[in-house]
Amino acid sequence: MNTLLKLDQELFFILNHARSPLLDLIMPWFSYFSPVSYIVFLFLAWRIIRGGTRERVFWLLLILGVVMTDAFCARVLKPLAGRPRPYLTLDGVTIFKHGEWITLHKGAMGAMKMKFSWPSCHASNIAFVSAFMSMEYRYVLIPMVVLTILVCYSRIYLGVHYPFDVFGGVLVGCSAALFMRQLFHLLLQAITNFHAKWCRTLRHGD
Repeated sequence: MNTLLKLDQELFFILNHARSPLLDLIMPWFSYFSPVSYIVFLFLAWRIIRGGTRERVFWLLLILGVVMTDAFCARVLKPLAGRPRPYLTLDGVTIFKHGEWITLHKGAMGAMKMKFSWPSCHASNIAFVSAFMSMEYRYVLIPMVVLTILVCYSRIYLGVHYPFDVFGGVLVGCSAALFMRQLFHLLLQAITNFHAKWCRTLRHGD
């Protein structure tokens, strides 16, 4: 275990310290995409209102899955693991704070609020969305995989997660997607059975 943790730290420093002006510019967007969230919200509302039964169930389960996955990581797994964020225990971590890139040293660590690191909620959420959507719409597989990689990398680049944190988050997200996919099929089957029974009842009533 100590060997794995040491490897995790070494990988973290390699990725966190591989700085470039271009990455400094774009990486925050893949972690803090608040402007895009409004567009996503409008799209989901539009498809839930205008889509057919299958599509409505799909998007509602996607929303539910993100909420459940995020809550499971943040409220269950993180407190159980109790792993501090990299910038709380390591020296020389570069983070993005208040729109600026700063390098923290041990003298500044004590003023930082304790936050847990494993697994990454960002990684679990984007992995869930990518896997769940790709199982329904195969053509989005490649762009969603690319987006997942960029989001996961951004969490390390921003100094808030170790590589093993994002790897754990991806595992949680993909597992949640498989579960929700099974639930999706069960709900569709239940709706189909209910509709058929309701139609038979109407015919007998006539």
